[in-house]
Amino acid sequence: LSFGLQNTTAISSLSLDLSGVARLVDDPVSGSDTRFRDPTLDLAYSREGANSRFDFTAGYDRPSLAFALPETGADITVQDIYTGAGERENIDLGLRFETGVEAPFGFVIDLDHAERNYTDTTDPLLFDTETQTAAVSAIFRPSETTEFSLDLSESRYEAEDTSGTNRTTDRATLGMSHDLSETDRLRFSIGYSEVVETFDALPGTTNTTDGLVSEFEYQRDLANGAVAVNLDSTLDSGGRSTTLEFGRQLSFPTGELDVTFGWVKSDGAEAQPIGRVTYVQEFVRSTFDIEVSRGASVSETLGQVTETTTLAMGYNMELSPLSSLALDASLSDVEVVGATTGRARSSISATYSRELTPDWDMNVGVQHQRFDPDTGSSAQ
Repeated sequence: LSFGLQNTTAISSLSLDLSGVARLVDDPVSGSDTRFRDPTLDLAYSREGANSRFDFTAGYDRPSLAFALPETGADITVQDIYTGAGERENIDLGLRFETGVEAPFGFVIDLDHAERNYTDTTDPLLFDTETQTAAVSAIFRPSETTEFSLDLSESRYEAEDTSGTNRTTDRATLGMSHDLSETDRLRFSIGYSEVVETFDALPGTTNTTDGLVSEFEYQRDLANGAVAVNLDSTLDSGGRSTTLEFGRQLSFPTGELDVTFGWVKSDGAEAQPIGRVTYVQEFVRSTFDIEVSRGASVSETLGQVTETTTLAMGYNMELSPLSSLALDASLSDVEVVGATTGRARSSISATYSRELTPDWDMNVGVQHQRFDPDTGSSAQ
């Protein structure tokens, strides 16, 4: 069940989306249950003023973990591949105010709040977290092709894990972006970052990581796509992480291919290959897409370098002007570098959709999921 509302004027826009699931459960372990589940709310409001812009976003969802779809993409974490039942509550709030949009000088203020809370779970890695971020930027545009920025930010992370982790990240950078030509763009930034960790379970223990951070990016548009090179060096709780990536995007009359590959080197670990290949093919009455990705980063929850490998495929076929059939399959695997810790999750589904009226749709489907934790057992 879903409800949507949208209102747009010359200077503002408002959108509201609400949804939920009426689910009948008959499980040999958890028993029978019939309730309204998985509520979601998405609110977005923006307003443009005299040389300024204001944006506000709010998101809320509370999925049942036993029925939630596995996450895909290179940025999933060990918490996204879970085991057991229970619910996860996600709360996201964002506020952004920008002034001097069309002027040589401008300022941007960003405030973000994110919570992830769990109830009725047994997985030891499913613990509550809260992150608050504040950022301010001063922007100077000497010409239409050049922009300088001074960015200051602070992020505070709190986790109700066994250590009671508290992490504060401060960052200050000076950046420049410049259009070399109509097809070539260059972006560069350099600055300083400090990460301070304390633990409620270990009073007096403080871990501090600080140093220079930088980012370099070059993009060029081609007749059939684009190429890009990115090199950045960041600091987190695990130390320094340096990433080098090359990208190539190809456009075809009926499809698109996007390839990214490179390496990431983190303190205490060898350089790890990373990459992503995404291919989309459109047919007369159907679409096929596939994505394979591999990433490596320091886990926010574990504080260790983790490797994430994902495979996702989808096929959508139009049966008639009012109905369609979708087939999807995915596999996600997360492993800790240098350890035996890891977990994987796979899913395959088929969904039939039909438009009953302009306001009502019917979706019928079947799904099979499999979870493999590092304990050697599995669940389906």
